[in-house]
Amino acid sequence: MKNITKNNKILKYIFLISGIIVLFLIIFYSSNKEQQIPKNELDTEKMEHIPKEFNLNINNSVFEGYNKDKLPYQIKAKMVTKANNNIYNLNDINAQYNTANGVLQIIAQNGVLNETTKFFTIYQNVQITFDNISLTSDKMNFNLSSNLVYSDQPVIVNFQNSTIKASSFSADDSNNIINFKGNVVSTFNLNDF
Repeated sequence: MKNITKNNKILKYIFLISGIIVLFLIIFYSSNKEQQIPKNELDTEKMEHIPKEFNLNINNSVFEGYNKDKLPYQIKAKMVTKANNNIYNLNDINAQYNTANGVLQIIAQNGVLNETTKFFTIYQNVQITFDNISLTSDKMNFNLSSNLVYSDQPVIVNFQNSTIKASSFSADDSNNIINFKGNVVSTFNLNDF
């Protein structure tokens, strides 16, 4: 009988001590509550001193994907700024785009990539090189999924000893046809072909 009352006393003291520890923990955490920032205070629309739009800059980024022929492309940029959902502004671009006939090397100073639509616009000092052929312009548009590239800006195509100049061009890798439009001037050296 004495063992039962002795065990009851021990259990009472254990519950009493654990209750005191829980009480101290509640007091401790409630005093630290003042130091925590409530989530509603992080709402950017309620904060006047923080601008509503933020920029996310990423250095030395790489975007990769596949075109409709399941051939890979890779777009590298020294600086990328996220402009919107899945829309990125790119600076100092160096890209490779694989086609059925080979690899396009693409260089441009700036560009915009929409990852959702796979639409890629590059501008300022644009140069595309393919098999000793160089195409330059101030702006070009790519549909990375459908292999379509076009420009409504003047373009110059340089072969080894031949040139084509035009006001605009379009190309579709699926039919291997390049269309030049407006003020087309060409000089051909047959040794280039």
